[in-house]
Amino acid sequence: MGVRSTAVRSFINLATVTVLTAVASGQPLDDATWDDALTLARTAGRHIVTLDLRGFANLTAHQALSLAEFTADLERELRMLIIVNAGSHVADQLRVAGLHGELLMGTGEQA
Repeated sequence: MGVRSTAVRSFINLATVTVLTAVASGQPLDDATWDDALTLARTAGRHIVTLDLRGFANLTAHQALSLAEFTADLERELRMLIIVNAGSHVADQLRVAGLHGELLMGTGEQA
């Protein structure tokens, strides 16, 4: 593995958007790396954070809670989270965690 951590490799900052991919090296991020990646995305300060959940079959309870807290932090800072490519099961988990509506784009079973 290179010098950069998995969390650092899971996101990129563009001009006004941070893009966070929840899968690294073909595997979903574990709880600790997930928290690190969310922290990096939050401290990047971009107005919009896009979270790509492609290939993520299931969120752990910890990940769902962390994501709900992350979303609340962004809302307090008048920033926006857009979740893309969530499968139907993950989308259901996000709804149970209180994340729904315009946050979930491109959800449902992937072809």
